[in-house]
Amino acid sequence: MRLFIHIFLLVLIISTPASANVFNAQMTRLDNGMDVVVIPNTRAPVVHHMVWYKVGSAQEDAGTSGSAHFLEHLLFRGTDKIPDGEFSKIIRGLGGESNAFTSYDYTGYYETVAKEHLARVMEMEADRMRGLTLSDEAVLRERDVVLEERRQRTDNNPTARFFEQMRARLFPDHPYGIPVIGWMDELSGLQKDNALKFYNHYYHPNNAVLVVAGDIAFDDVVKLAQDTYGKIPASQTDLSFTFPTLSSFDDLQTYSYSDPQVSEPLLLIGTRAPSYKQDPKMSLALQVIEEAVSGGPTTPLYNTLVIEQKKAISASLSYSASAADTASLWISVVPVEGETLDALTIAVQDFLADLLQTSLSEEEITNAKTRLKREAIFARDSLRTAPMVIGRALSVGETLQSVETWPEQINAVTQDDIKDALVFAFGEQARQRTVVGQMQVEK
Repeated sequence: MRLFIHIFLLVLIISTPASANVFNAQMTRLDNGMDVVVIPNTRAPVVHHMVWYKVGSAQEDAGTSGSAHFLEHLLFRGTDKIPDGEFSKIIRGLGGESNAFTSYDYTGYYETVAKEHLARVMEMEADRMRGLTLSDEAVLRERDVVLEERRQRTDNNPTARFFEQMRARLFPDHPYGIPVIGWMDELSGLQKDNALKFYNHYYHPNNAVLVVAGDIAFDDVVKLAQDTYGKIPASQTDLSFTFPTLSSFDDLQTYSYSDPQVSEPLLLIGTRAPSYKQDPKMSLALQVIEEAVSGGPTTPLYNTLVIEQKKAISASLSYSASAADTASLWISVVPVEGETLDALTIAVQDFLADLLQTSLSEEEITNAKTRLKREAIFARDSLRTAPMVIGRALSVGETLQSVETWPEQINAVTQDDIKDALVFAFGEQARQRTVVGQMQVEK
């Protein structure tokens, strides 16, 4: 229920942060270090309230994978003020809804309620920021829930297992190579002490961002935040985290996976690329490339492999720009019946070689920019999309200005920027950052 956001499900949002100043967000910082962002949206008397903690599975201790996601579940198990299991019931009783998610770099909790209930929601979230209480029985029961979640969504899903192994190979000896939900053997050994250690170290106001979108004034939100979150003292512990350095491969890495549960073969190519935080210029160019190459059925990747060559039934390229450390770019292709994955791999490599040679035309670049900016404008009207975009950006170390000026930055991408990004992503040196995986039906 409260599963981490899967990369393939949120690529669009991750890749297109916002339109220039369309959110008109205002931001301040409480005395205890908690950032507060308010996004006006007067379409309905409703608010979407989010608390983002700048910590995810990347910060877990070795051997305790799944701790961040496990803790996310446990935060619904009660405090001294709210009994075990009552948090969501209270929100539903207010006519609202609540949920949470965990990723590599952040953990988010949200509620959507009528605006007159915002004060109550803030009281509840502030309470569980430092007031979590856990019984051994509740912890073990919730661990069973998470173990079953892993079995259903990963262990019983060959495509999920394949992708999990691909990430592990793309990010060796790095937290991004460890599944957010955790490895089964480590997850099954998690105890209350593991969760509380993680909670007590990272769940503090100076490691959190509050984002509220809806029909409410900035000053009113800040006053409510001061009266609730503002009463919680800041942590005096060093909350910084240093990622390990990723080494280059000696050459292109390959991985072959077969399983009797596989219903259709899959070619998956992953390559490491800079996140927006690491290299904004390169990241913006890659976002334009993603949209231009794989933004619809008439774009080159799909048109070449599916329409013209008839070698595949689907083909896509995705790039996730928002990350605290190195990002990734993925090409996913499902072959037509009778087409081998080896032949399909060659076809994709030929497509990329042609793309490197010809680059993208000015028309393709302009059209891609237009589509991206149009999507960003649509995001303005969504009560939930705006706080997702802004909260994610701030949680990984980007700025509010970088979100609000994103369309201008996209407009500034040049054809030379595109060429440089194509060479980085698909040129000869990219072999040292790339894994080619083939998932086949076990015979």
